[in-house]
Amino acid sequence: MVKKCIICGKEFQGKSNSSRYRSDECRNTPLYTDEINGEQYGHLTVTNAFRKKK
Repeated sequence: MVKKCIICGKEFQGKSNSSRYRSDECRNTPLYTDEINGEQYGHLTVTNAFRKKK
């Protein structure tokens, strides 16, 4: 089945329904999120937040 990579946006041939990454390079790229960008903690403001791999 043809899937779309969540990191680079390119299409690839997925081997299972849960395939999300096109390559190991995409799998190891941090996924940036806008959930907390702009929030302030004391004098600090979050500008770029990303989720680490579990």
